[in-house]
Amino acid sequence: MVYMRTHLKNEVLEHFGSHILISSRGKKTNVGTLRTTASKILSQYFDSPQTNDAETKKLILIQTAAKLTKSNIKGVAASKEVYPGSEDIRLVSKNVDFVQKHFNYF
Repeated sequence: MVYMRTHLKNEVLEHFGSHILISSRGKKTNVGTLRTTASKILSQYFDSPQTNDAETKKLILIQTAAKLTKSNIKGVAASKEVYPGSEDIRLVSKNVDFVQKHFNYF
């Protein structure tokens, strides 16, 4: 039996529940990401080769932060029903609500 894309997507969502995030962008292919990605990224960081070189340590830490940030951005739930107007986009104070909290550390 052939299943429609939406049916398969619903089956995956039903099976994995809150452990999966499926990103849809118009007519482009849906992308599924398991929420355990963060734990895998941190495991990779702690399993990375130990070095005394400060530059290498810094690079590994930056790469890990970038992976976590990318994973966090993919996990943002966004409504297609609410889209800010052009005036709201121009005002920094209005955009702060849409920025992930961890970006405030930068």
